Amino acid sequence: MVCVTHVVRLVAGSVFLASALLVSGCETPGTGKEQAIRLIANSRPYEKDIPLPAGFTIVEQAMEDHSTGQSRTYLRHLYSGRADKFAVRRFYREQMPLLRWSKMSDSAIKGEFTMRFAKGSEVCVINIHGEDSVLGKKASVQVMVAQEQRGATPPLAQNRP
Repeated sequence: MVCVTHVVRLVAGSVFLASALLVSGCETPGTGKEQAIRLIANSRPYEKDIPLPAGFTIVEQAMEDHSTGQSRTYLRHLYSGRADKFAVRRFYREQMPLLRWSKMSDSAIKGEFTMRFAKGSEVCVINIHGEDSVLGKKASVQVMVAQEQRGATPPLAQNRP
């Protein structure tokens, strides 16, 4: 009798847990994919003024950066992690302004997102790509930062005889 009661409780608990997981994984109608999950920022990102979702790591083979003195001249990093690409897009929409980056543009083309931000003389372009696998959702984020002289006029062509 004790064994049957234990098995019934175990089955009931499993059913409850499975139904809770199913309900938590479903989207609320009308909220869209972007509202489903909220990512948190890594407390120790690779670049102090560029946020990174917690759990994302740098792909070292795709890493390039250069600085002179206190000035960053160029950066191109690729990060990857387990997250939905819509959640990653929302993360950067929320986090970049907190680090004083101003949004210049935000677009979606054929399932990939491109966001462009500016701060001082720097421009940051963020490309987000997602893929689904049997292990869940995975996203890659390419971050590129470069110096840009906005508002500068090109030099005049010299008259030649």
